[in-house]
Amino acid sequence: MAVLLVSCRATDGDNGGFSIAKENDTLYNLILETDSSRDVWELRYPVYRFCTGDMDGDSIVDAIVGVEKTTRFDPVLRRRVFMFRNIEGKVRPLWLGSRLGRPVVDFNVVKVDGETRLRSVEEDENCKFLVAEYRWSSFGVKFIRYICRDFELDDSMEILNNE
Repeated sequence: MAVLLVSCRATDGDNGGFSIAKENDTLYNLILETDSSRDVWELRYPVYRFCTGDMDGDSIVDAIVGVEKTTRFDPVLRRRVFMFRNIEGKVRPLWLGSRLGRPVVDFNVVKVDGETRLRSVEEDENCKFLVAEYRWSSFGVKFIRYICRDFELDDSMEILNNE
């Protein structure tokens, strides 16, 4: 799977001081710069998506990063979704997701009724695709709804990027 880093626009028009820098093919730095500090979190795997938004509703912007990696319980190289927060000027993990409902193709963050939500294109078991919506729930994301199911990839990606 080719990795192409694509940035989302911040859901609130503010990236919260987060940015990402590619050092080489397998090393990215998630950077948090505030007026008084600079902190870096190394991501030692390819990054395909970078977005920001207040995922956990604490009024502080979080970084949502799509990475490609294996996990301890899933040795297949897949796309994962990680979330990081700003704690007193330091980058700290909020959620390092091993998976959503189905294998992730891509994701975006959107505002719905004032709440930041994660929307993802996922591959269904029938070789079709779906767009799902998730919200933050105490520790991790909780499934809210399907926006569409049983679609072709191009149609699903268009829905993801135009919702």
